[in-house]
Amino acid sequence: MVRGPRVSLSVDKAAVDQLAREITSEMLLAGTRSIRDTTRVLEREFERLTAIAVPGDKAWRAWSSQVYPKGDVPAYDPVGEVFGKGGSRTQGMLSFWSSPGTVRPTRGQYLAIPLRAATQTYAGKTITPRRWENIYKTKLRPFKAKNGNLFLVAEGAVTGRGQYLAPAKGAAKRRGGQNVSKTKTVLVFALIPDLPHRNTVHLAGAFSLAERYLAQTLTRRIGRIGS
Repeated sequence: MVRGPRVSLSVDKAAVDQLAREITSEMLLAGTRSIRDTTRVLEREFERLTAIAVPGDKAWRAWSSQVYPKGDVPAYDPVGEVFGKGGSRTQGMLSFWSSPGTVRPTRGQYLAIPLRAATQTYAGKTITPRRWENIYKTKLRPFKAKNGNLFLVAEGAVTGRGQYLAPAKGAAKRRGGQNVSKTKTVLVFALIPDLPHRNTVHLAGAFSLAERYLAQTLTRRIGRIGS
């Protein structure tokens, strides 16, 4: 009886463990990079939608983002966040344009919406009727238009850019040859009982886009491991 050669097999456990660690690290790194790229894609989409829907040229700049971890390192739970940078005023602006709801005054009063003649800010704070009166040393009074709309108004003049001037200051600038209107009743604030959110920046579509992008880029990166 002829016996064939014996074959002895053994597994290098240390090598297998090392390979497993390397593969795991590469997969985690693929996740970190995919979250980072997807977060940036989501931020850019928020910016694009805001630029289309919100008047002016600065609102879209309010979006920012951050990812964890910050470096290009593997992580079991990478996280990306897109948020509105700035204080409560910026947060309120983004909420107003991107979520349904209604802004209501407290204690049954009216919301005072600043018009062009009230766009100045005082000490870095949002302008209010009381602050406006303090700035111009002028009292506001209520006014009801023929169509029923309510306003706070003041007697004064306006510059070519719509800035309010108290009567005496307006007269002085007219004498100096500046483009200033004659004294008249100036609309300063509009008074409304409540204000529905515009809800014109629809973010749901941006989230769907980001989910698809994340799945695609993560699948592509994992497929490249070992190649």
